[in-house]
Amino acid sequence: IALTEDLCIDNLVAKWDQTLMKDGLLAGKQTMPEEFAKIYWDEKSKLLAQDVELADWQGDTGSVSGKLNKYRGWISHIDAGSPVDGNTSNETSVSLSNIVTIMRNMYLAIPNNLKFRDDLVCYMPYTWFQMYQQALLAANLFHFTGGEQEYTIIGTSVKLKPTYGLTAGTLSTYGRMFLTYPSNLVVGLDLASDQNFNVRVDPISNKQLLVDCEFSRGTQVYFTEDIVEFTIHGS
Repeated sequence: IALTEDLCIDNLVAKWDQTLMKDGLLAGKQTMPEEFAKIYWDEKSKLLAQDVELADWQGDTGSVSGKLNKYRGWISHIDAGSPVDGNTSNETSVSLSNIVTIMRNMYLAIPNNLKFRDDLVCYMPYTWFQMYQQALLAANLFHFTGGEQEYTIIGTSVKLKPTYGLTAGTLSTYGRMFLTYPSNLVVGLDLASDQNFNVRVDPISNKQLLVDCEFSRGTQVYFTEDIVEFTIHGS
């Protein structure tokens, strides 16, 4: 996977000259301070991380999207396997009125060989996570001691993880979620020495900011039968 960009420093002056460019417009056009390169790459890396997470879940080599067609994502592997159906009540939508029932049924659908694990996680869209929180509050079914950053299916140890890869992209129109243990979802990577992440000023023109990002990545699922999946019926 490669990302390359040539950015004209002149076009960046308006955004950054007040805090980061050298004094004087001409000086700002000629050189780029190291501070800007750091801020730019911090912003770029956050967006790149979102794209990678989207591809990890929704990747499909047959997709027309350049963000999704580089490798198969976990959903593709799961759908080709034998996951457990977590939509046991045949829900055709997700709302505040049924999200508590949906989460309870996901928990009850956990296969016997996973029932005693303490590391199960339910990966879900942010919107469904918010619905579940609000539904529990409305029903007075909550207990917070303060400071928690992790939430669970109420009354269980199954952690809830709102996931960008299940929130955006094609799933934003209907949504899905998956319950399993994290080590069942595999990511394959280069060695660190094989990756290339670099932001630099073009030494020739001194007016172009050159961005290089190259790496290899892929996903796999060890045991699809160890996954409880929820798909809205009719989707």
